[in-house]
Amino acid sequence: MNKLNEFLTYLEVEKRYSINTINAYKRDLTDFNKFLIKEEIKEVDDIAIKNYLASLYLINLTKKTIARRIASIKSYYKFINKKYGINNEFVNSVSSPKKDKLLPELIYKEEIQKVLNYNFNGKFCYRNKAIINLLYSSGVRVSELCNITLPLINLEDRYLIVVGKGKKTRICPFSSDSKRIIENYLVMERNKIAKCNYLFINKYGNKLTTRAVENIINELSVRLFNNKKLHPHLFRHTYATNLLNNGADLRTVQELLGHSSLNATQVYTHLANKDIENIYKISHPREQTN
Repeated sequence: MNKLNEFLTYLEVEKRYSINTINAYKRDLTDFNKFLIKEEIKEVDDIAIKNYLASLYLINLTKKTIARRIASIKSYYKFINKKYGINNEFVNSVSSPKKDKLLPELIYKEEIQKVLNYNFNGKFCYRNKAIINLLYSSGVRVSELCNITLPLINLEDRYLIVVGKGKKTRICPFSSDSKRIIENYLVMERNKIAKCNYLFINKYGNKLTTRAVENIINELSVRLFNNKKLHPHLFRHTYATNLLNNGADLRTVQELLGHSSLNATQVYTHLANKDIENIYKISHPREQTN
C-alpha cells in the first residue's frame, strides 16, 4: 500500500475528484491496510479481499458501506495494474454486495411550505432563509451552494453557474422568491462584513462550510418537525420530484441536477409516481369512500 499517495494524486489530478471523495478512498484503503497488517497478510489475493469482506459483515456495516470499500480496493489495484503492469486480475473475482434499493426521502407539500415560510432569528436570518430557498428552488448540492461566488450568480435573469462533480459546469435557474431573499441578504448582512467573493459567508466574513449549512437545516428540523430530520439533499430530491410531477422530461431534470448518467435521475420517476399515487388516494372521490 506504499503506492497509496500516487493513487490519491491520480484521483485528484486526472480524475478530478473532490477532496471529500478522495478522503473516502483514503479511509477505505487505510482500513484495508490495517486488516492486512493485523492478519499478517504479506501478499494480497482474492482470498485476502474476501476475508476482509467477511470481517466487514461481522461488524455489521451496511451493504452500501461495504460496497464502497470494495470498490475503493478494486480501483486502487486497477490503478497499480495500469501504472506498473502488475497483474491484479484477482480483484475481478470479488463481488460487492448488492445495495438495497432505497428511494430518497422527500419534503412534502405541506412541510415545504412550513420550511420556506420559517422566519429565522439572529444575526444571519436573511442568509439562512436565502440558503433554504435556494436549495429548494435550484436543486444544487450543498457543496455547490457553498462554492457559489458572486460572479457565478445572475440575479437579474435568475440563474446560477454551478461547478459540479468532475468540475462540470451547468446552468441552474432559481425562483423570483429566492432572488428577492438573496438581494435582502446581500444588502442587510453579507456586504457589510464580507472578506471573500463567496455568496454565503460566516460571521467572520469568510466562506460558509457545508457543515454550517447542515447545522442550519438541522436547527430548522428540530424547530418544525418532531420525527423528521431534514438534511440538504432532501431539498434536491424534492426539487427533482416536483419537476417531474409538473411535466418536466427526464433529460431536462438530468441536466438541471448535473447527473452524468440518466440512471441516476430515473430514481426520481419512482418518487414522482409514488407522489402521484398518494395524491390520487387523497383526492379521488372513489378512493375516499373505500
